[in-house]
Amino acid sequence: MWQLIKRDYSIISFFIVFALLFKLAMFVFTAVSFFSSDNIYFFSFVLMMLYALLFYFDHSSNVMRTIVSLPIKKRCIIMSRYISLYTIGLIILTFAFIIDYSLEHQMFHFINVYFALCALTIYIAISTPVYYLFKRLWISIATHYFLIIFSSLCFAFLFVDPFDWFTPFLNMAFTMLDFQPIVMSLLFLMTLMYGSYRVSCFLFSKKDVL
Repeated sequence: MWQLIKRDYSIISFFIVFALLFKLAMFVFTAVSFFSSDNIYFFSFVLMMLYALLFYFDHSSNVMRTIVSLPIKKRCIIMSRYISLYTIGLIILTFAFIIDYSLEHQMFHFINVYFALCALTIYIAISTPVYYLFKRLWISIATHYFLIIFSSLCFAFLFVDPFDWFTPFLNMAFTMLDFQPIVMSLLFLMTLMYGSYRVSCFLFSKKDVL
């Protein structure tokens, strides 16, 4: 499995360097802080490009045919992709925080870091199964794009809730978070990520890659 993770890093290393340099340029020329809307859009775009490039190399070279033929369990193939995506996201987030907190001399806030990690986890959990659902990559990319937009709109509607449809559920969620905010949020994220992993494993096992 670690060889698969190493492979993901080797084929995407140029993009990681580009993303880090572009983030640095954003700070130098525009002084964009981490939680500004422009920066959030930038990281969403970076993650979407990361997905598109990783799966494009898989499709263009038909490498999955070779990997599946090896004595490697399919769940290990999926797990390696999740680890690659998550750790690359952590590298980009860490670099962003170093710039914002060191070069801009901001105070370190644990809640900001934790919020960013939660957002990254939710993003990967929602996005990854999409690329195992369709055989054609362009359909996966288009679906991923519209899914992120739809999820953002749903998230905004959930908290605005003009018709009070979700108010009881939100009150229950906030009550649980007030009781143990870190523990309850971690349990939710772990459940969400595990569910995403299981869905991806199921879709990949049903997908004809040979």
